Amino acid sequence: MLKNFAIQNQSLTHQVDVEKHKNERAERLMIEQSRLAIMGEMIGMIAHQWRQPITVIGMLTNNALLDIELGELKMDQLVEDLESIDKQVHFLSRTIDDFRNFFRPNKLPQSITLGEIENELMTIVGKSFENNRISLIFEGDKNTHLVTYKNELLQVFLNILNNSKDAFLENRTISPTVCIYLNEAEDKLHFLITDNGGGINADVLTHIFEPYFSTKSEKNGTGLGLYMSAMIVEKHLHGSIGVCSENSTSTFTIIVPKTIDEKGHDVY
Repeated sequence: MLKNFAIQNQSLTHQVDVEKHKNERAERLMIEQSRLAIMGEMIGMIAHQWRQPITVIGMLTNNALLDIELGELKMDQLVEDLESIDKQVHFLSRTIDDFRNFFRPNKLPQSITLGEIENELMTIVGKSFENNRISLIFEGDKNTHLVTYKNELLQVFLNILNNSKDAFLENRTISPTVCIYLNEAEDKLHFLITDNGGGINADVLTHIFEPYFSTKSEKNGTGLGLYMSAMIVEKHLHGSIGVCSENSTSTFTIIVPKTIDEKGHDVY
């Protein structure tokens, strides 16, 4: 009797382990799909960031070549143009570093302020939002700091901002605006991300953080962005995430501790 019970218990344990490994493999696959989707979006954002400086470099170079051809080259103007080109090249190099650092996972929590979060997000999405005439507003004490996994928090913001941009374009929103508010409450920080992109249907709200759920076309959405955001906030940042919608606005609420006190972990 005891022998049969032990055999059954061992078999059950084995089945649990098998299912656990299956879930872990499926989660890793979804993580990789999400990362690839974000990388594709980032390449588009890099193109937005680079377009203007490349245009400036081309214009200054062509002007210098034309002056040489016409015999009207002035040394002081050439020096000024070369300095401008050097400045644009440094901007291009810095942009690449910013985007590369975004994809470098943080194995240890970092101290970051709201002002730094604003600067990093503007570096990534600023030109794309500007080209689509989208206002991105930050409200709160810019010196408020938290100790967290910076790039993972930025990825959550980026997922939500990209969804807002898609909603603006789909609904042809007049004066599209995203506001990021920061409130402090004891040992936690509350981020409220509100947009006027048309709101979210009630039947969608209950499924919005589920894997592979998307209201976008197959071409434009993987259904993983918000699922990954929830996973990051809840599992890695030890916080919570929620969403509500009223009339033509929607608001995501992200609550995270001011300080993550741990030695670090392996991030994806």
